[in-house]
This record gives sequence, C-alpha cells and structure tokens, in this order.
Amino acid sequence: MKKITKKQKKAQMKLGETIAVLIIFFLLLFFGIFFYSGIEKREFQQKITETQEKTSIDIAQTITFLPELKCTSEDIAQTLCIDILKAESFQSFSQQNSAYYYSIFGNTKIELIKIYSGSISTENIPIAPIEIYQGTESMNYFTTHMPITIFYPTPYPGRNGIGLLKITQYLFEG
Repeated sequence: MKKITKKQKKAQMKLGETIAVLIIFFLLLFFGIFFYSGIEKREFQQKITETQEKTSIDIAQTITFLPELKCTSEDIAQTLCIDILKAESFQSFSQQNSAYYYSIFGNTKIELIKIYSGSISTENIPIAPIEIYQGTESMNYFTTHMPITIFYPTPYPGRNGIGLLKITQYLFEG
C-alpha cells in the first residue's frame, strides 16, 4: 500500500473545497435564473392582460362611433350612444358583411344590455341582451363592460335610456 503524504492530503482537501464552491456557485446560478424567469413571466402576463384591456376598450370605442349604430336626433350625433333600432337590425347586416366587420372586431362578441329604458314602465325591456356582433368563440376570453346611452327613437322625438355594452374578446393561444 501506498502511503499518502501530507502534501497529497492537502491537495485532496483543496480539490474538495473547489468542487464544493463550484457546486454552490451553480446552485445559486440555477436559483437566480429560476426566480428571474418567474418574474419575467409575470411581467409578460401583465403586459398581455394590459394589451387585451386596451384592445377591448378600442373595440368599445369603435362600436360607439360606427355610423351604423350611432344615435342621431335632428341631424345631431351623440357620443357614447347607440340607437336601439339600428342595434336590433345590425346583427343581420353584420352577418351579410362578415368579412368587413371581422376585420374591425375580430373574435369578439358584442352585446347591448338594457338597464333603464327611460320610462317608468319597464314592460318593454326584454331580459335577454341584444347581440350586436358575434365572432368565433373560444374557451379563453376577456370581458369588458362600458356604460352607454341607448336612444329609443319612437315615439318621436324619442327618449334616452341607460345600457351596458358587454364586449367579450375571445383569445386563441397558438
């Protein structure tokens, strides 16, 4: 048997220390990368949510400025107002021109919910919302609500009510 000298023992100890330091260094590096990627992932998800909210608000503003739905009374256009008669007929019109409206709204579902009709009698308010536009549906979606004025043009000169524009934006992950 070979006798281990003091120098060899010292060298083995130094080698062991170096290996231990390298293992600790790589463990710290691994945990640092792991936590950094977690933080980046959360920030990326927040940016996606922010973008979806902005897109949904853009669609809400677009729908309220469409001449096909905009309220006009005596040739004066109102802001954030939808004409109820135009909204009821818009669904079939948008289906006939689906390619054009798909380029504007994409995969969204836009509904008009009546809250207050502007009269004391609420018999003429249907419970079901009016579906203005329907895009392709998905299991993942993002919903935005926007309060608007609903214009009831009949009987002349008409009256205003309160409604809610519900925009459901469907998300497709690729």
